[in-house]
Amino acid sequence: MGKTIKSVLYLGILGVFLFVGTVSADTITGTGTTNQISKFTSTNTIGDSLLADNGTNITLNSGNFYLPMGSLVDATSAGALSFGTGTATTMTFGRSGQNMVVNSKLGIGVTPNTSALLQVNGDIVAKGPIVDVRAYGAKGDGVNDDTSAIQSAINALTSGGIVFFPAGNYLITSTLNINTSSITLQGSGSFGNADVGTTFNGSRITWNSGTASPMVSASAVSGASNQALKRTVISDLSLDCVAAASVGLSINSSHFGSFRNLYIKNCLTTAIDMNVVATLGEARDNTKNVFENISIRQIDGSGASGMGIRMDGDASANTSNNDFFDISILHWNNTAVKMINTDSNRMYGLVINRVGGGTGLGIELGGSNTFGLNSRGNVFFFTDPGPGGTTSRGTGLSFPADRNTFYYYSQENGSPLPVVEGNSTITYDTDNFWNKLLLAQGGAGLDVDSAGTLSIGVNTANAITIGKSGVTVTFPGTASWAKAATTSNCNSTASPASCSAAPNGSVAMATGGTTLVVNTTAVTANSQIIVMEDSSLGTRLGITCNTTTGRDYTISARTAGTSFTIKSSASPSGNKACLSYMIIN
Repeated sequence: MGKTIKSVLYLGILGVFLFVGTVSADTITGTGTTNQISKFTSTNTIGDSLLADNGTNITLNSGNFYLPMGSLVDATSAGALSFGTGTATTMTFGRSGQNMVVNSKLGIGVTPNTSALLQVNGDIVAKGPIVDVRAYGAKGDGVNDDTSAIQSAINALTSGGIVFFPAGNYLITSTLNINTSSITLQGSGSFGNADVGTTFNGSRITWNSGTASPMVSASAVSGASNQALKRTVISDLSLDCVAAASVGLSINSSHFGSFRNLYIKNCLTTAIDMNVVATLGEARDNTKNVFENISIRQIDGSGASGMGIRMDGDASANTSNNDFFDISILHWNNTAVKMINTDSNRMYGLVINRVGGGTGLGIELGGSNTFGLNSRGNVFFFTDPGPGGTTSRGTGLSFPADRNTFYYYSQENGSPLPVVEGNSTITYDTDNFWNKLLLAQGGAGLDVDSAGTLSIGVNTANAITIGKSGVTVTFPGTASWAKAATTSNCNSTASPASCSAAPNGSVAMATGGTTLVVNTTAVTANSQIIVMEDSSLGTRLGITCNTTTGRDYTISARTAGTSFTIKSSASPSGNKACLSYMIIN
């Protein structure tokens, strides 16, 4: 094989690699270290032709191989330059903190694509602005505890950046905290429960602790000089509480965040909880966040007692002006969406399904006895609340849920109409369009916004009901009717007259009689009863009425809920006296 030189040439002092002769060797081996020039003799110098000989190997047993600054390692003619193609198991280029410059197309593990600067056949694990959690030790194998590694990756982005989760199952045992603005947790796709098979795809974070804590917290740090959390993004991840973590995603005093393509399941308390921190140097509201394409499952084990989404605040800050798109919730025994101290949030395409036998509400709009802590002015566009329906709280509350609106409240899957408790207000329309308009008691009014006429039922309505049976309808102004009709009338020529529950009617006093008992349950102890003789009622009563005038009629007796007695000043002769009565309660 030719001559073998036992050392590597170094010139640390002069910084010059000596090329002064020619050697036919195709292998140079040695154990040289820096500045050990003495290992080379004048008879064993290395010539220029060494690096030009095709097939030449340089094998370094130990130490470092140095070239002078500005030197090049290249092939003498067009072809491939290979490093580490023999027995090397690790290749290191550059040192920590040093810039590596690539002046042309680069391929790692493949022939470089002429249209791409970098083409990789394999995996890149980065610690740069896009941080791969594996760079900090996360395994994603569903066995190892990845909590510390993931938190380290998040903490490394002190000025913001992307934390990337390759597909896998990442076990955590304590809360992952995001309290720096502009942090993105980016998975490789979320994945729900499969109807067929057990294959799991995408990136999943799984709770693996017996302590009931939140899985992921995106929260501003409370403090009088601190800012709200801004521009947080969590995307394409599955969060599995395994009926042990309290909350899947906790969001507190966040502005302009984006949470999308998430699957959250079986959390003990709430899948998504939104609230505010105690103090900040700016607005503490949880506001202007966007939630999109989120699926929540709360039906397995203890997770069946957890809520889907809970939104709240305190006396001076709340959850407001957030947008929700395409949210689906599968729940059982707790409320799917609970809005407490909230205002001006918008939900588009909220679909809720309750498992058979479940008892949970679909949507609960909360009220309070403290000003400003109620749910108010929230808007829903196409909502299917499921069998749990919607309840707007107001009973016994000083500040009930107020002015929440539903545009197209779907009943296609058996959803009941909203339950609106006393003093609460809600507006909604169903597939029948404006099925009901419910206004608060005690001062709320239906009116036009400027002087004019308010018309109700002037198009296609053939019946209009104001008030319900047993309630008092009050007209504080002047009431005017083109035609008045009573809902129940009696026609009876018997004595006593049989009028059931009719508050109005036509009856007949017998010839020669001076009293007539009218049996009707409409009479009360305080009823006003008006009686008049009307000889034109013959056709209505089917008799010939007495036409003699001059008789006076009074109410001589009454039994509440049973009857009243009409007394005449003179008895009719020849024909019965035809009478009309009206009871006003």
